[in-house]
Amino acid sequence: MSRSLPAALETEFNADELQPFQALELEFSDGIVRFWTGHGELSADGKEWQSVGALLGISPNSETADIMAQGMSFTLGGLDTQVIAAILNENYKMRPCALYIGALGSDGLPVSSLFQTFSGRIDTIDIQEDGQTCEIQINAENRLIDLNRPRVRKLTNAEQKLRFPSDQSLAQVAKLADRQLNWGK
Repeated sequence: MSRSLPAALETEFNADELQPFQALELEFSDGIVRFWTGHGELSADGKEWQSVGALLGISPNSETADIMAQGMSFTLGGLDTQVIAAILNENYKMRPCALYIGALGSDGLPVSSLFQTFSGRIDTIDIQEDGQTCEIQINAENRLIDLNRPRVRKLTNAEQKLRFPSDQSLAQVAKLADRQLNWGK
């Protein structure tokens, strides 16, 4: 699928001086947490993004013409202890996350809306601490990974009612299961 950058962002990327940044959005049950790779607070797309302190790493993100599920990992460091505690106490499995890219103009404000480069779901969160520093590695999977998961569905009236409440097509299947049919003579 072909995608294009917003015109103002593309112009900024082709300029002689560039102030790019990346922004990470994580959704938890208590709310959405937004980080960006700069310093201080950032207001972009009507949302507030907080500085992550030190964004240590983002795995490469590539797209291919083939339909493939490719995950990403984000390593964060220098987080506030309240943020770390909140992440430790959250049910994060399969929660949405997104990675954006943007650029700041000479006035320190984003030149356009952010451009989404990855959308997926949180798979695992690993925390490494050694007494001095704490790093959080967030592994996310692309939503296409769902295509590889088995679908367990039964051909029963109850299952059909869950998916399509007004459908009566399987209402008589249970009666046919043990019925003797005389064929021919």
